[in-house]
Amino acid sequence: MKQSNTLKLVQGGLIAAVYCALTLALSFISYGTVQFRVAEAMTVLPFFSPVAIWGLTVGCFVSNLVGFFTGANIIGAFDLLFGTLATLLAALLTRQVRHIKSRPAQYLLAPLPPVILNGLIVGGELTVMLTRIGEVNGSGVAFTFLLQGGSVALGEVVCCYLLGIPLMLFLNRNDMAKQLFKD
Repeated sequence: MKQSNTLKLVQGGLIAAVYCALTLALSFISYGTVQFRVAEAMTVLPFFSPVAIWGLTVGCFVSNLVGFFTGANIIGAFDLLFGTLATLLAALLTRQVRHIKSRPAQYLLAPLPPVILNGLIVGGELTVMLTRIGEVNGSGVAFTFLLQGGSVALGEVVCCYLLGIPLMLFLNRNDMAKQLFKD
């Protein structure tokens, strides 16, 4: 039992480290009003193992924390809570997709929770930030939310679908996911 818990801790830590490394190495496209966080391709991993839920959540938190302290993350401290919460909720929902019987539906739906939740939550964060600094006011708030949420969701579609689905296919080939995430 102890070895199994140690293995899960190491797996989660590796997922967090890779997520963080990808985000920070590509920080110029990982943060901002238009973002393509390549590490979000990993958000399909909870489909294969619950260990990935915590690995992604910790990786997102650390990435947002380092981004905050280095000034790369323009949203700031709000993203430590809300951006990480979006990742946690998306990972929990992605995990539930494995209960769907149709393999094509699994591939189409597994990347969807991060697209929707990050579009709504991070788009909302960006809208609040732009409103607070005076860039947006009054009737422009709704339009700004649609623009920011849509921009974040589009970046998520690119990363989660164009990179995440091939990752799922790769891990399913020869049962690689079962070998990687075995207890």
